[in-house]
Amino acid sequence: MARKERRALELERRRREKKQLRDERALGPLELLARRRAEHAAARKSDGAALAKDGHYAWMASLLGAPSSPAATLLRPDREATSADRTSGGGRVLEIGGGCGESTRALLDRGWSVVAFDENVECLRAAHERCAGTLVLRGHPFDAASGAYAVAYDDADLPTGSERVVLVEGDLVGDERLAAALARSGPFDAVTCWLLDSHEARMRHAGVLSVGIAGPEEHRLGMQRLAYRLADKVLRRGGVLHVVDRVPRTTDALRLTEAAAQGLLRLRDAMADGTSLELVSLDVRDFLVSVRSRRRPPSV
Repeated sequence: MARKERRALELERRRREKKQLRDERALGPLELLARRRAEHAAARKSDGAALAKDGHYAWMASLLGAPSSPAATLLRPDREATSADRTSGGGRVLEIGGGCGESTRALLDRGWSVVAFDENVECLRAAHERCAGTLVLRGHPFDAASGAYAVAYDDADLPTGSERVVLVEGDLVGDERLAAALARSGPFDAVTCWLLDSHEARMRHAGVLSVGIAGPEEHRLGMQRLAYRLADKVLRRGGVLHVVDRVPRTTDALRLTEAAAQGLLRLRDAMADGTSLELVSLDVRDFLVSVRSRRRPPSV
């Protein structure tokens, strides 16, 4: 392609981006939220299908292990789920940011009963189509000051009994009723926080802004830090928090350097500071890094 043509294409791309930015600034925060949630759910559904097809979610679930009734054998990731596990749901896992259901499906296939929550109602609806179960929608977005939005949540009285799947609208930020309901519903045998991400409208959430999060990278790490705090409150003693994150595709994760691994572990330690969560393992697959932490059992 000639330089002149490349220049024209670049100018056109910039023009479209500027127009999109102007159009978004003209939108109210609730309109932008609805648009971004729908776009994010569509992207998550496509990405989740690709991850499942490549066996990544099955790998994550295998690291968590298969539960056995009545206690979960979390530290035996080599154990295969039995037919009894798959039908009984011998252990309960809390899934943070469950997305559109592919990760939930992988946990169900390993024999877990799942309570999953996500702030994106479009993702939850897709997960409900994928996994069935009980769907609890409880959020009411509203305009806040300075072009931001906030969400008021109803009480989160979670279903009890033999439900294999409960999908709940909820947030790690500004949703104290959910945190209280999870504490009442627990303790959980495991908590997962796999490939946490979100949409751009989150940067206009009043609660996110109030804790000083200004961009997607800060948001991802900030939410992971809150996941460590929540896990410390809702896990049973000896239960496991399993965090999976992406590394840049420019990094050869299969040859993750010792220095990079140490950096990841220091980051985990900073997030877990002040909790009872201790490191279990660091595992790598392609562009994914898995960190498992255990809530310390009582001293003998």
